[in-house]
Amino acid sequence: MSEWISVNERLPEPGVMVLVYAPPQPGDWPESVRISFDGLDPESDGDYWVEHGEHYEHWCCIAKGGDHDWHGPSEKAPYTHWQPLPPPPQ
Repeated sequence: MSEWISVNERLPEPGVMVLVYAPPQPGDWPESVRISFDGLDPESDGDYWVEHGEHYEHWCCIAKGGDHDWHGPSEKAPYTHWQPLPPPPQ
């Protein structure tokens, strides 16, 4: 089993899907666990995470605004750790 790697220590190779962890965010249920799949965009400079970026862009274009205090994703991905995907079953 792989160990979690801090994003402050190093980032995954661009274009490679990995597991990512983010601590609970405002509005989450208590004891929420945020583990998902994402990867760095190979065509961007820096730390643009594809899935997170798509959620953020969707929120900015569609869900944000109106008379409500919407809590959408931040522009920067909240990931603190990542790890490679395990091999698929045989």
